[in-house]
Amino acid sequence: MPSAKADFMKRVVRMIVESQVKYASPPEAKRTLRRLTRLGLSREQALDRIVSAVRPEVWRVIQGGAFDGKRYRALLEQVD
Repeated sequence: MPSAKADFMKRVVRMIVESQVKYASPPEAKRTLRRLTRLGLSREQALDRIVSAVRPEVWRVIQGGAFDGKRYRALLEQVD
């Protein structure tokens, strides 16, 4: 069973990703969602995959690390 901290983290990252998709900031977030839904995934499934892929980078930033846009975009490109 996931810990309360892990569940909270997933919800926070989900909100961040949904905002990124909505505002296309970065544009790769919205493109990744489109790409995954074109492959047949539902919107929810696609968002789950994006969240899983970028969670480590988002968590690093939340903890005070510097955002690395290049690494973040690379993580999005690897989602399948």
